[in-house]
Amino acid sequence: MAQARPGQLLDPLTSSAQNTVVVAIPAGLNPTNNFLIPTLVNPLERDYAIKRCALAALAAILKSLVIWSNKIQSIPANDDQSALSPATTTAATITANPFATAKHLKEALKEGIRKFNFKPKKGIEFLLQTGGLASKEPIEIARFFRETEGLDKKVLGEFMGEGEEWNIAVMHAFVDGMDFTDTSFVDALRGFLQSFRLPGEAQKIDRYMLKFAEKYVKGNPTTFANAGNSYA
Repeated sequence: MAQARPGQLLDPLTSSAQNTVVVAIPAGLNPTNNFLIPTLVNPLERDYAIKRCALAALAAILKSLVIWSNKIQSIPANDDQSALSPATTTAATITANPFATAKHLKEALKEGIRKFNFKPKKGIEFLLQTGGLASKEPIEIARFFRETEGLDKKVLGEFMGEGEEWNIAVMHAFVDGMDFTDTSFVDALRGFLQSFRLPGEAQKIDRYMLKFAEKYVKGNPTTFANAGNSYA
C-alpha cells in the first residue's frame, strides 16, 4: 500500500469552488480567528496551517480545564471541614507557616506583658487566650514570672503578695522554683529580692519572708535550726 503524502487526506475537501478547508472549531473558540484555512498549493504549508489550528484548539481545551479547576476549588467545604475548631486552625497555620506564627506569638507576648504591667489579671487572661501561658496553674504562672523579661517587678511583687489563695499559691511556686542550696544567707536573700520588688504592706512582707526562710532552710539544713530562726 502506497504511503500517503502530507496533506493527501484533505484533498477531497479542497476541491470545492471556494478553495477552502473547513475545520471544526471547538466550543469556546472565537470563530473569527482564521479557522478557515486557505488551500495552499504546497502541502507543507497547508499542514503547517492545520497544525496551528490544532494548537489553538488544544490551548482552548487547557484554558477550559483551568476554569473548571478554579470552579471546583471555590466550592464551599462540607460541614465537617468548615467547622474546624480554632485549635485545629491554629495547628494548621503553624504547620503551614511556622515563621509567621512565631512572629505572631512574639507580638502577643509583648502585648501580654504590657497588659500585665498595667493590670495583672487582664494580662494573664490575655496570655492564656493567645498561648503565652499554657495554663492557669500556679506552677506555670510562677515559671512564666521567673523566665520572662519585661515584667514590672513592683507589679509582680504586689500581685504575688496578695492574700488570695491563688496568689499565695503562685508566690509559693515562684519561690520553690529558686535554688538556694549551698548559698550564703546574704547572697540567697539578695537574689530573692532582686527577682521582684518587695511590697510595702507588712502582711505581704511576712508572707514573702516566711516562704523564703522555709525554702532556704530546705536547701541549707545545717545553717539554721528551723525556718523561724532564718526569718528572725
